[in-house]
Amino acid sequence: MFWGLFFVSVGILLVVQTVLKIDLPIARILFGLVVIYIGFKMVLGSFGINLNGFRVDQIATSNEAVFTEAEFSARKDATTLNKEFSTVFGNSKLDLTGLTADDYKHGFEVSTVFGKTQIKTPADLPLVVETNAVLGSVKVRGEKTTAMGNGVFKTPGFEAEKPHVRIDANSVFGEIEIN
Repeated sequence: MFWGLFFVSVGILLVVQTVLKIDLPIARILFGLVVIYIGFKMVLGSFGINLNGFRVDQIATSNEAVFTEAEFSARKDATTLNKEFSTVFGNSKLDLTGLTADDYKHGFEVSTVFGKTQIKTPADLPLVVETNAVLGSVKVRGEKTTAMGNGVFKTPGFEAEKPHVRIDANSVFGEIEIN
């Protein structure tokens, strides 16, 4: 129904602009209608994905959360280590405590789009966080490091040759909080 109303609105706006010689910002109006539509779908809980007639409202795997909440663990079993985690339109928690020093050598990549991710790290290990934010935020142990752009944050006591946790944090209209 939305798309029918959308195209009727486009037609009406074009006729009004042409016949009445009124200069309307049609692209802005149409973009606003699409944003309102997406907002209503999210508020009403009906925003989901259709794949070949099958509706998927939420996706949660061992390292992805889409339209839902999830708790991630870096170590799935004795042989598998997850290094990349994604949250889209949802909330997630990632626990990096309890890993071995060998696990930390690989580093981790965390991406959050329109959501929030909380990362728990070992308090005794220094952090190196490479941030990339687009209208989002990255907070490392209580300090806001990035709201827009790229940066590198190193906690006090960091030495490259000593054990440390390396995280690539990407936030787009979202929030990543590292404790």
